[in-house]
Amino acid sequence: AHLRIYKIAAFVISALYGSVAGFLMVVYEPYVATKYLHWSTSGELVIMSVIGGVNTLIGPMIGATFMLYFENVVQGYLGEQWKLVLGVIFVLVVIFVPGGFVDMYDRARRRLGVMVRARRPNVPDAPGSIEEERARRKLEARPELPTD
Repeated sequence: AHLRIYKIAAFVISALYGSVAGFLMVVYEPYVATKYLHWSTSGELVIMSVIGGVNTLIGPMIGATFMLYFENVVQGYLGEQWKLVLGVIFVLVVIFVPGGFVDMYDRARRRLGVMVRARRPNVPDAPGSIEEERARRKLEARPELPTD
């Protein structure tokens, strides 16, 4: 029952954001230009989302930042051919890192974390530390084996 309420709330909130964006667009440009109806407009949004990471909130923001920065830098060298390079990057991300840049960052962080933990010296925990308390509780929670 609660799931239905959450779904409706999500749709209402997204409709609110869409209507505010539409209102601001009308204030900025009071007529409908055909450039906003071109398929590449929505395609760019999909590319931004996939490159950044679809399953996270910050992924599309990272993808948008990357794409706009990439466009401004590479377009100076290649002109309109920058879209071809972006397409190649998009295909490589889809094939090798389907979770986008956010997933790539998480993987690298996990690998580096494992390497750092493996290289950490074996230092005993300080008396009264949280780790010592957890280890003590874990030992106390174990059932004792019969000695017969």
